[in-house]
Amino acid sequence: MESAIEIVQSRRLSLPLDATLDEYMIRTMCADQYRRSMLGPPFYLIGLILIYLAGGAGLRMQQLLLGAGVIITISYFLRRQDRPPPESADVNARSTWLDRSWRRVYVSFIIWGCVMAGTAVDQQELTAPIVVAIICSVSIITSCMCTYAPPPKERYVLLGLQITPFAAIWTQFPSLRMATLAIGLYWLSAFVLGKWFHDEYVYRLKLEHAMLRSQAELDRLSRRDALTGLWNRLEYEREFEKHWSLAKRMKTPISILVIDADHFKKINDTHGHLAGDACLKHIASILSDHFRRGSDFIARIGGEEFVAILPGSNVAGAAAIAEELRQALEATPCSFEGVRIGVTVSIGAGSPDWEMDKSTAATFARVDAASYEAKQQGRNRVVVC
Repeated sequence: MESAIEIVQSRRLSLPLDATLDEYMIRTMCADQYRRSMLGPPFYLIGLILIYLAGGAGLRMQQLLLGAGVIITISYFLRRQDRPPPESADVNARSTWLDRSWRRVYVSFIIWGCVMAGTAVDQQELTAPIVVAIICSVSIITSCMCTYAPPPKERYVLLGLQITPFAAIWTQFPSLRMATLAIGLYWLSAFVLGKWFHDEYVYRLKLEHAMLRSQAELDRLSRRDALTGLWNRLEYEREFEKHWSLAKRMKTPISILVIDADHFKKINDTHGHLAGDACLKHIASILSDHFRRGSDFIARIGGEEFVAILPGSNVAGAAAIAEELRQALEATPCSFEGVRIGVTVSIGAGSPDWEMDKSTAATFARVDAASYEAKQQGRNRVVVC
C-alpha cells in the first residue's frame, strides 16, 4: 500500500506548492472527480446487462434498458471530453466545472431510477430482474458514497434521486414493499457512510496540503543560506552548471563574480561575531539590491565569500558591474548597535575560457584566484581574469 508521502509525490506535485488550502482542495477535487467519474458508466452498463440477462423483461422493458444504455454511453464520452480546467484557471472556474460534473452524476442516478421504476412496472412482484436491480442499486449507491465521498448537498441530492423511484414503487406495488423498506434502510446507512468518507477525504486533503507546504519549506531551506537568505553553495553549483553548459552550447556570454569580504576576521575579533553576521547580512542586502535582472543569480558559498552568476554578460560588462558593487559597498557602512562598521570587498571577475576550462570548477577556480589576487594587491578592488 502506498504511503501518504508517495501519494502526494505521485499525484500532487503538478499542483503549485504555494497554493492556499482552498485552492489546493478545489484543484484536487476536480482532478479526483474527473478520474472517479470515469468509473461509474461501465458499472451502470453492467447493471443494465444483468437485468436483461435475468430474463422475463417485456418489450417496453427491453427498450428502456437499451435507451438507458445509449444515454449512459453518451454520458461516458461527454465526461471524458470535459476535462478539469487548466492550471491557470481560478477557483470560480473550477467550482463551475465541479458543479457541472456533479450534474452529470445526477443524470446517471435519474436514469437508473427510471430503470428501477420501469423494472417494477414490468415485473410487479419480486422476480429475478427486480432482485438484480435492487442488488445493482445497492452496489451503485455504495460505490458512489465510497468513491466520490460526496459533500453534504450532493449527498442529499443523490439520496433523494435514489429514494424517489422506490417511494413510487412502495405506493404502487404492495408486494414489493418489504424489499423497498429494506433498501431504504440500507440507503440511510449508506448516507452515514458517505458522510464518514467525505470527512475522511477532506481530512486527507488538508493533511496532503500541510505535507506539501512542509516539503516546500524544507526544499527552500535546503537551498538557502540560513543567515543571509541568499542561495547556498549547492544551489550555486546547480545553477552555474546549467548556465555554463547552456552558454557553451549556444556560444553566448556568461560571467561570474567571486566576492570576498575584506578583513572579516578583524571585524569578528573587534566587534564580535554578531557584528560579523550583521555585516554578512549587509553585504547580502547590497548584493540583492544591485543584481535585479531575472537571470542574475547570487549566493553565499562560504564564510565571507559570495558569488554572482551573470548570464549574457561578457567579462568587460561583468567588471563594470563589479566595480559599481564595490563602490556601493564602500560607500555604505554596516550599522550594528549604533556602531558604523566599514565593509569592503575584493572581487574577481571573469568568463569561461572554452579552450582551457573543461568544467565549471575550472572556471570558478580562475575567478576565485582573481579575487585572491585582489586581496594581494591591497583589497577593496576588482581583478579581471
